[in-house]
Amino acid sequence: MKRKIGLSAMVIGFAMSLAACSLSEKETARDMDHGKMSMSSNQQTESSSMEMNHESVIPVTMKKATKPMFPVNTKVILKADHMEGMKGAKGEVVEAFDTIAYAVSFRPLSGSDEVITNHKWVVDEEVTPRGAKVGNRVNIQANHMTGMMGADGAVDSAKKTVAYVVDYQPTTGGALIRDHLWMTEDELVKAE
Repeated sequence: MKRKIGLSAMVIGFAMSLAACSLSEKETARDMDHGKMSMSSNQQTESSSMEMNHESVIPVTMKKATKPMFPVNTKVILKADHMEGMKGAKGEVVEAFDTIAYAVSFRPLSGSDEVITNHKWVVDEEVTPRGAKVGNRVNIQANHMTGMMGADGAVDSAKKTVAYVVDYQPTTGGALIRDHLWMTEDELVKAE
């Protein structure tokens, strides 16, 4: 009997890990050239060495934006500085989704003792419970950075918005960043 229970637990665990690693239709081979990039100082604690992961998957439950300010293929300039080389970078909108965007604070599961504060952005489809309010505790189901997936965190801010996926060329040089998750409408301006 113990052997059957153990085998069942292994099968369930394996199935859950496969489900967590499944790819959305948006994930393609072009995403494989994404490197890791250091976060800017406003997105981390001063001594943080956390790295962004540009191979994150768009949740399959996301709803396409009905009236985005910046439709797909719009050329934009990034105003936010989530990461080094982002502010002022030229980019292009790849996807746009209606959602709630959260800034969250959390302790990474990668063994680090530091707390990441005010990380922008995690969307409603990447947290449980959904529909969180400022101050609520959430479990983060996103892999935007090392140690984020499965981490417990707190909502620092929340806003109903259009969340954008963008490709952009860092102002610091280097390779084009593809499918960066997430930018909000107030963090973009149409390129002239």
